[in-house]
Amino acid sequence: RKAVLYRTLTRPPPDVPADLIVLASPSAVAALPDAYRHAQLVALGPSTAEAVWKRGWYARESRTPDLSGVVETVL
Repeated sequence: RKAVLYRTLTRPPPDVPADLIVLASPSAVAALPDAYRHAQLVALGPSTAEAVWKRGWYARESRTPDLSGVVETVL
């Protein structure tokens, strides 16, 4: 038997532009529409950063997976 614990869905991008997107998992990277590839991307962890790079996009990897790490990465 198989249990689905969660599923990441791809949704159409909203009409609001995004300047910064924080990605917490490789599945979030896979679900991110191509329209956001030019936003500043911050990956929380090495596997998420690798997933971004495999799409041919650029992301900075946060040193820690929390708000202070993201702020440090962005500033």
